Amino acid sequence: MLHHLDDPVDAIGEAHRVPAPGGVFVTASPSRLDSPEPAHVWRPEPSSFDAEDAPRLVAEVFGRAETERWDAPLITLPDERAVRDYLIGRCVPSEAASAAATRVRTPITVTEKGAFVHGYR
Repeated sequence: MLHHLDDPVDAIGEAHRVPAPGGVFVTASPSRLDSPEPAHVWRPEPSSFDAEDAPRLVAEVFGRAETERWDAPLITLPDERAVRDYLIGRCVPSEAASAAATRVRTPITVTEKGAFVHGYR
């Protein structure tokens, strides 16, 4: 959930205190390129912590970071209602999600992109 913070490095710094030497901190973050299929009706807001910047930010605190990326067609939205619900789940206001869903050809399979980042103490 670091992508919801204005300054994720502060939170990563606090997390650095928790693992013993040799311990591991793991975080996950969506990519700024997540869900490209509905891009004509929705794009994620810019984030302070996305899969592209996360490895660098974790390495700033932990010194060493490894990245495990995901990029796969994971969700199929069968109809307009499913598209609307998907958009609402991505914080699109209900009315805007309903309007946008009418402009998406269904069924649509959405590619989820992001990364797990491991920081080693």
